[in-house]
Amino acid sequence: MATRTQENPKLYIVLLVYQCVSWLVFLGGVASSQDNCSSTDFEAVRFNQTIYFGQSNCSTFFGFPWWICFYQLFFLIIAIFFTIRDELGEQKLPLIAILSPLTALMMNTANAFVKLAAEVGGNQTNTAAAGAIMLSMGNLVMSYYIGLQSEGMQLPKSFNPAAASPRGTIEAVSPQ
Repeated sequence: MATRTQENPKLYIVLLVYQCVSWLVFLGGVASSQDNCSSTDFEAVRFNQTIYFGQSNCSTFFGFPWWICFYQLFFLIIAIFFTIRDELGEQKLPLIAILSPLTALMMNTANAFVKLAAEVGGNQTNTAAAGAIMLSMGNLVMSYYIGLQSEGMQLPKSFNPAAASPRGTIEAVSPQ
């Protein structure tokens, strides 16, 4: 039985490549932003109302995006693994369970970097914001695509639920 991945693998491969490239953009943006964090522009902002934790400094701010970055990498590795084993349809629930909170966290991270880029400016924060936005969009499309996968279980064409009962009829049960 062919799953949707086998029927249209090019779309899924393009989506995985897009996600990997987006992850590299995000990784580079976060790394260069953290490297530039000790500059006077970053210290002047002091990250007021910009991030998840309220007021913080450079070391506190960049801890969370690193966790999100490697959470995204974990998802990409798992998705590639299930794709190679051709188990995307059978493993769609665990993949969606991993992807759903990841999408929400990535959108929050994108929002934080967009706000930070507006206050600080610079190519580093813009790159991190762009990578987070690209990953957020890719995660949404990926969750939709994975959700459309067949689970490998199909009902027979002549499925009759009444035939499954011992008497061949559906009986009402009276409450006692």
